Amino acid sequence: MSVVEIPIEDVRLDGDTQARYQLDWVAVDRSFAKEADSVTHKIESHPLRDALDAESYDWLTTHAPRLLDAIEQELVQGKTPEQLRRIVQDNIGAERVGLALRIEQAARAILAQAQR
Repeated sequence: MSVVEIPIEDVRLDGDTQARYQLDWVAVDRSFAKEADSVTHKIESHPLRDALDAESYDWLTTHAPRLLDAIEQELVQGKTPEQLRRIVQDNIGAERVGLALRIEQAARAILAQAQR
């Protein structure tokens, strides 16, 4: 990849799209591939987190099965575990952060089971 100097009079100040001289698409593809590999590795290599997620799933199965059903329905609708945590925090307040985290963990456990 090389650096190209752009004359100062060609730099846009009006907020419109800034012209690009040239993108090295091979470098961009390599960068995205490297990031994707990194993310995949991070997702697959968390045994302690996976165990905690499974514990939260088990706890909800015993103590709050209606919440577990709702989590599964939200996941089917495309919500992420993080979005579910935020929904709970927004609706029950800061004093129940533990429940919000448990719901996020259970949602991750459900998604992990679905991937197996």
